[in-house]
Amino acid sequence: MTQPSFSIQLKMEVTIKTIAIPVILIYPLASILIGKVLIDQSSSRRIMSDLKKSEFTLQKIFEILPIGLWFADKNGNLLKGNRAGVDIWGAEPQVGMGEYKVFKARRIPSMEEVKDGDWALNHTINEGMTVKDELLETDSFDGKKKIILNYTAPIKNENNEILGAIVVNQDVTGYIQSEEKLRKSETLLKETQKISKIGGWEWNVERDVMYWTDEVYAIHGLIYDERENSSKKLIAQSIECYREQDRDSSKYSSACI
Repeated sequence: MTQPSFSIQLKMEVTIKTIAIPVILIYPLASILIGKVLIDQSSSRRIMSDLKKSEFTLQKIFEILPIGLWFADKNGNLLKGNRAGVDIWGAEPQVGMGEYKVFKARRIPSMEEVKDGDWALNHTINEGMTVKDELLETDSFDGKKKIILNYTAPIKNENNEILGAIVVNQDVTGYIQSEEKLRKSETLLKETQKISKIGGWEWNVERDVMYWTDEVYAIHGLIYDERENSSKKLIAQSIECYREQDRDSSKYSSACI
């Protein structure tokens, strides 16, 4: 009866050792692998979190930009416009290249209508061309006329293949209108001075610089020379127009101030 008992005990010890040895060897490896998996998962979560934060930041920047910004895919399909872009055009038309005719605009100063297929974005997608500072008068979808600066540029990968494009619009209506009013005022002033034979000039005493209007040149029988305008020669000529006793430049400077 004792012999079988010894045999069973011996087999049990062999079996335990047989199982224990691989476990002892495998456990550290398993621990390393499990630890690596946990680290990888933690890194992935951190990367995903950083990506979400970056995406959120870019989306906010996209929305708050004070200029219109549009994205198009490689086929020229307009995908999205920001708030400023929608305000400029009065809508957010998500159209393909063959449907750009829904937009209406004229090039300044020729006032030539932009034809279907000749939009800046057509040339950017088809030819990889960058178009800068194209001045357009537009008919917005809300019925308003606006003047915008239009800019388009391709988005390319490392192989120089076009992935899409961006369109930037800046509303310069107010600036252009103010510039036009100023130009008209200057023209009116010149005509008024010419008719009434009245000229004017300005002397910046601190900088010792002078400016004559065109009529002052005409009154004195002089030819306008841009090189001489604002020069000391003009200052001397201006003072010579006064009586000799009134030509004390220091007194005259004080009076001007």
